[in-house]
Amino acid sequence: MLNKGFFLIVIILSAGCFNKSRIRNYNWELDSLRYYTLKMDSILTSLRKDIKNLSVDMNIRMDEINEKIDKLNERMKEEEDFISGRIGSYKEKEDVIPNEEKTIYDAAYMNYVRGNYNDALKGFDDFIKKFPESKLSENALLLLGESYLSLGKRQDAIDKFLELIKRYPNGKKVPTALFKIGIIYESANDMKNAKFYFEKVIIEYPDSPEASLAKSHLK
Repeated sequence: MLNKGFFLIVIILSAGCFNKSRIRNYNWELDSLRYYTLKMDSILTSLRKDIKNLSVDMNIRMDEINEKIDKLNERMKEEEDFISGRIGSYKEKEDVIPNEEKTIYDAAYMNYVRGNYNDALKGFDDFIKKFPESKLSENALLLLGESYLSLGKRQDAIDKFLELIKRYPNGKKVPTALFKIGIIYESANDMKNAKFYFEKVIIEYPDSPEASLAKSHLK
C-alpha cells in the first residue's frame, strides 16, 4: 500500500514537471510569434512608407513628363507653322511663273526624266530662247548640260555648264555646274582641269554638298 502511494506521488510530481515544461515551451513559442509579428509589422510599415514615397515621386515625375510633353507639342506646333509658312511662300513664288513657261518647261523636264534626251534638249533650248529671263532658265541650262552628258556629248555639256556659270554667277546651280565639269574632265583622265574645278567648288562654295563630293574626288 505504501509503495502504491509512493508511485502515485511520483506520477503526480512528474505530471506537474511535464506541464511546467509544456508551459515554458508555449511561452517561448508565443514570444517567438510576438517577435516575428513585430518584425512583420515593421517591414509592412517600411513598405507602406516606401510605397507612399514612390507614389509621390511618380506623381512629381508625371507632372514633369507632362510639362515636357506640353513644351514639345508647343515646339512642334511652332515648327509646323514655320514649315507651312515656308511652303506657302514657295507656292506663292511658283504662282508667279506664268502658265505658258511652266507648261513648256514641264514638258521638256518630263522628256528628260523619261530618258528622251534629244527631245529634252530641244524643249529646254526652246524654253531658254523664248524665256531667257525666266526664273526657270537656270534650271533649264543645267538640265541641258545634263542631257548632253547623258548622250555622251561631253564638250557640249561643258559649254552649257559654263554658260550657266557666266549667266548666273550667283545662281544656286553654280556649285553643281562646277562639280559636273570636274567630273567630265576626271572621266576623260584630264586630272589637271578636274582638280581645278573641284578646288574651285571647295574654295568658293565650302558649305555646299558639291564641295564635300569634290573633296572625296580629290582624295
